Amino acid sequence: MTELYDPEIYRPEIRNFKIKYKETGVILIDPKKEYTILQDTNNYKCIMINRDISDMVDFGSREKGESVPVGPLGRYGSIYGRPEVFWQNEVCTLRVAAADPEEREGFVLNQMEMWDFAGDRRNEINGRADEP
Repeated sequence: MTELYDPEIYRPEIRNFKIKYKETGVILIDPKKEYTILQDTNNYKCIMINRDISDMVDFGSREKGESVPVGPLGRYGSIYGRPEVFWQNEVCTLRVAAADPEEREGFVLNQMEMWDFAGDRRNEINGRADEP
């Protein structure tokens, strides 16, 4: 049987992805949109995604027998030069491109990279050690 779509694009195996994102709890609000900030737990790099999209992932609302979504995870690669974030279970895959930060948001993201939002280790960037 011929597949109508490429499974690697529409249903990748995200459990093999190398990037695990942590939701920081920080929300950036601009006049047009709100953004949720995620931090790569490997290198502290922060990205922002549209909050309306991140709020679509509801870990408590599932059909009988449906598992909890895995994610947010990412892979080294990108959509239009921006990181991509995935949530997935056996029913569905949500794939999101990170928003492109403007100057103000870029400054905030850079400052947030000095902190470890996962809270499991000290962050030592540019010779500076901070407690989470």
